[in-house]
Amino acid sequence: MSKTTAQGGGAMEDVGQLLRKTREGRGLTLEEVAEATKIRSVYLEAIERGDLSALPPGVYARGFVRAYAEFLGLDGNEVLIQSGLSARAAPLSQEVSGNGDVSTLSQPGRIRRAIPQIAASAALLAVLLGGYWFLANRHPGSAPPASQPNGTTASQLPATPPATQRPPAPAAPQPVLQVVKRNASQYMVDVENVDQLQVVLRVGPHPCWIDAEADGHPVEQRTLQPGETRTFTGNQEVRIVAGRASSLTVTVNGQQLEPVTWDVLTYTVKKSSS
Repeated sequence: MSKTTAQGGGAMEDVGQLLRKTREGRGLTLEEVAEATKIRSVYLEAIERGDLSALPPGVYARGFVRAYAEFLGLDGNEVLIQSGLSARAAPLSQEVSGNGDVSTLSQPGRIRRAIPQIAASAALLAVLLGGYWFLANRHPGSAPPASQPNGTTASQLPATPPATQRPPAPAAPQPVLQVVKRNASQYMVDVENVDQLQVVLRVGPHPCWIDAEADGHPVEQRTLQPGETRTFTGNQEVRIVAGRASSLTVTVNGQQLEPVTWDVLTYTVKKSSS
């Protein structure tokens, strides 16, 4: 009787050929299947050969065959039935010998083999219980209190004073804007509670020509395009002449000014002297 017949018969050979042809039909290598299923390639090769003697015994062999089949999209249980492995579970009173054959081991023999392990476990348990009894019956307070280098015990040391909580820092004052003049030619604003003036222009749907000065010095003169944003800063004054003010959104130190409908307009933003 051949090895293959002894371990699974022609049925396992047929299943192995089915798995191999399915794998090759999907364009997969054994290495790719091994990486995906975590089954060693030597075991996959043995399955495809129908050589169960090269596989781990019992439930491991069945698990490998089922996992391989299901990875390829086949019915794992049906493949086990076709291979004859579905009913090959060894009874509890049997063990697999080193050469893959099943040998009988009687219940008394198993008990005799387990006696040394039971004795070792009992000895370890006795040691643990003895140590617990010793620790539980020590007289409390027998150890002297820990002393500091100067001879003072820990209980005599003064308690650490609680950390002094710092009062929260006062909130910075918010900028205050006052509109001094607003007409078809002038938009004048005074600003309080700021260290520096900041004027932000956001251009709307139409281009807008500007001429900007900061503290009396020219800064920029050009046409801003729709969607563009420009920021101008000054210590005392920011002056901007806008050719199409109706297309601008103007923000002064974080506060938006009221929109206008005029075109040519001069914005004058000053730091308040009060």
